[in-house]
Amino acid sequence: MSRCASRLWSQRAGSRGPNQTPIPFHLVSGAHFETVQWNGRGIALCDSGSRAATLEYLRVLARGKHVICLEEVHGFEGEVLSEFASVLPGWIHSPILSDNQLPVSGYGGVAVLVCPEIASNAEFQHTVLIPGRAQMLDIICNFNSSNPEILDKRCMTIFNIHNYGLSQQEVRKVCGEIELDIVRDRDQPNVYTTFVLGDFSYRAASDPPVALGQVLPVLRLLHAPPPPGSHKILWETTLSKLVELHQPNPTHYTQSSGQLTRIDKGYSTMPG
Repeated sequence: MSRCASRLWSQRAGSRGPNQTPIPFHLVSGAHFETVQWNGRGIALCDSGSRAATLEYLRVLARGKHVICLEEVHGFEGEVLSEFASVLPGWIHSPILSDNQLPVSGYGGVAVLVCPEIASNAEFQHTVLIPGRAQMLDIICNFNSSNPEILDKRCMTIFNIHNYGLSQQEVRKVCGEIELDIVRDRDQPNVYTTFVLGDFSYRAASDPPVALGQVLPVLRLLHAPPPPGSHKILWETTLSKLVELHQPNPTHYTQSSGQLTRIDKGYSTMPG
């Protein structure tokens, strides 16, 4: 199991004037909001010992976090959700579907988990964009805590994406939804905001890999093209319109070459 693929992003509340952001700072302790994204490569493993270790890592990973995006859950939905509830009580989660929508535990699946502080005070609208590969979760909160009868509803949208085995049509569908949110958030930035997190399976051209030890020249990835089927150009056409969240550390280890690369990324429609 690779644990270097867990990525953390943090957004802190502004210190000047009233906070008009759609991020529900008023529901969480402290003046910051944190998300984490992790491709667990088989979180609900069949082997009981490995599953217990993985779930314990998830429990530790969740400390101080508010939203968690998971890829490659690998497990039957009911079984996985029961396991999540045992290690993260009070958290709510999106439905989990395999990439062929069949109850086959060996297939992948993506999930979005939301902490109890937000879960108990928000409305949720979940959309499966690509089964097992891409989800969209709208988290809608009332920001008028002093008078609940006067609604001040704002929406934070979370995209969780595992860019693996997708067709061009499927990538265009997901990018189309992101583009709609870009326009929405630009027009009403105090009401809407969007985060796009996931394992995109490719690295930026200006982002060289990190070698562990001495790497044979034939195995170097420095000038390697994007993996086949990663649709890098399609993704970057849309993602370039967002603010990429700073995350300088490698996220993926390639055992054959002994190199680390950064293929897990986070983006936001909020100004940098």
